[in-house]
Amino acid sequence: MVTITCPVCKRQIRVEWPQDRGDFEEFIVMHGDHVFKAYVDKEGFLRRAWPVRFLHATDA
Repeated sequence: MVTITCPVCKRQIRVEWPQDRGDFEEFIVMHGDHVFKAYVDKEGFLRRAWPVRFLHATDA
């Protein structure tokens, strides 16, 4: 588990990255009422993170 700063609300949060990740992976992280995209390397270091818009989808 790592502690990072949420790029949306700037609060310190804890995230547990999957152990079976590749060299450089992309994750979507939900935190409260917002979402951000995170790029993490094989060692578990957060390389980039930024807010993304969260949309709800329904069946047509």
